[in-house]
Amino acid sequence: MDSTHKTNQLEWKLFTLMVRDQYACWHSVAYALLSNEFGELIAEFLLVVKRWSTWNLRYVLTDDSAAEIKAFRLAFFGLSAGETEACTYF
Repeated sequence: MDSTHKTNQLEWKLFTLMVRDQYACWHSVAYALLSNEFGELIAEFLLVVKRWSTWNLRYVLTDDSAAEIKAFRLAFFGLSAGETEACTYF
């Protein structure tokens, strides 16, 4: 996931979510135009995608955005729910 800044005159952010298929090809699967970059708001976007999808999250690639990392931790909250725990690697 990554965001593009200042996409319109209101300076909203365009978030793009991509997934990798079984052939190791990446596909854009969801977009969100958000007014700010708060982790809670990004998490709402991810929860909508999560409800629509049938795939299981195995890993996440983001830049060093604290908001994006927080959003994934909120939306995919750990092994206790049967999902993959969010970790940060540097």
